[in-house]
Amino acid sequence: TLMTISMLAWLACERGIWGPHLIVVPTSVMVNWEMEIKKFAPAFKILTYFGSQKERRIKRQGWSKTNAFHICITSYKLVIQDQAAFRRKKWKYLVLDEAHHIKNFRSQRWQTLLNFHSKRRLLLTGTPLQNNLHELWALLHFLHPELFADSKTFDKAFDLSSGQIDERVIAKAGALLNAF
Repeated sequence: TLMTISMLAWLACERGIWGPHLIVVPTSVMVNWEMEIKKFAPAFKILTYFGSQKERRIKRQGWSKTNAFHICITSYKLVIQDQAAFRRKKWKYLVLDEAHHIKNFRSQRWQTLLNFHSKRRLLLTGTPLQNNLHELWALLHFLHPELFADSKTFDKAFDLSSGQIDERVIAKAGALLNAF
């Protein structure tokens, strides 16, 4: 969290890129993100996006104006519910906390967030990939759709036809991740 806030603060102070940035988090940590940003980067205008449908509609009034807010923090649930409004904005950064929530490329959540307009994307996760390399492909495609266009090419690159993952495949995946 603090590293992400530091990066956004650096972008604002050194590059003049104040946002708008969208941070999508589990509901349980929304307040934590807000408190940490206020503590470590108090110059940011924060929109903590939650509440009833009516309250959220009120929060969206005027949010298309320049500098209405710099950072919008919301939950995975609400970003899906109000996806039309979020899709209309052009975000500088789209940050997903607990990014393992989008490891399934067939999920509505992955499909929806993939279609948001953002200049850059950042995925935060402490949860390792557990099931297969398709989870890795889903995250890499989300970050760079132009580089990781389809999963079949990815499968061929890692020779996943046998269904077995050996040391060579693990080393190849590690080298790929280190390149980022």
